Amino acid sequence: MNRKAPAASLLALFAVGIAAAQSDPKKELANTLQKELVGKIYTLNQGFREGGILKADAILHALKDGPATGKELVRVDEVLVTENLLMRKEWLEVRATRVCLAADPDQKESVRVREGSGLRVRIEFPKPYDPQPLRDSLKRILLDFDAGSSVDKLPESSKPPSELDGKPIYRIGEGGVEAPECITCPIADYSDEARQAGVDGVVVIWAVIDEEGSVRDIGLLKPLGCGLDEEAMRAVRGWKLKPARRNGQPVALWMTIETDFHIFKEP
Repeated sequence: MNRKAPAASLLALFAVGIAAAQSDPKKELANTLQKELVGKIYTLNQGFREGGILKADAILHALKDGPATGKELVRVDEVLVTENLLMRKEWLEVRATRVCLAADPDQKESVRVREGSGLRVRIEFPKPYDPQPLRDSLKRILLDFDAGSSVDKLPESSKPPSELDGKPIYRIGEGGVEAPECITCPIADYSDEARQAGVDGVVVIWAVIDEEGSVRDIGLLKPLGCGLDEEAMRAVRGWKLKPARRNGQPVALWMTIETDFHIFKEP
């Protein structure tokens, strides 16, 4: 009987070890967050980046004086505990995929979520262990943490005004109106999120050009999404033109502008 005691003790220790692993509070937190977050889309607040990892302590430091600059949409893919045995450190790690909202070319849906590159958010476990600071950190990094996530629509199209400073706004050819001429017309930059997701196409906007050739107002006619609409309008706002003319006199004018975004791919 005594000879069997060591084997029984080993089995008991093994069982205790399994129970301890299953009741690990850090892994329990990760499992809970896995169920809460995975598959949802959030706006990511970027405070500091080191490679592909966002360090929560630096993010929170950057947020002390207000929201961090730079936001992007991410879909959470996995929540887990990672560790470095040599450094004796453990992290709560959120693995996510950058996404953006693009117009659906097949018109089956109003928008389509396009996937870009991956990203990780890593938060070091506090000592002594306390889950609340970790949750607080995630609330400030993954915006709308409590309410879950909702995918917003693309910017809505709008119409140009009919008057500017009490005077009519013309169109090219209307009543003999001559088209304006470009003096400085910078082209739009490609947005990082659209490049990562492989999104291209045409953004159509309208712009009101005043009697001095400056862009006074601007709006969207056909969005493309993934940050390209904003880039197109940002570029046109910087345009300077020779104003449109009617009977030799400068007049305000509204015109449509198409900005073609195309990713050149090697054959």
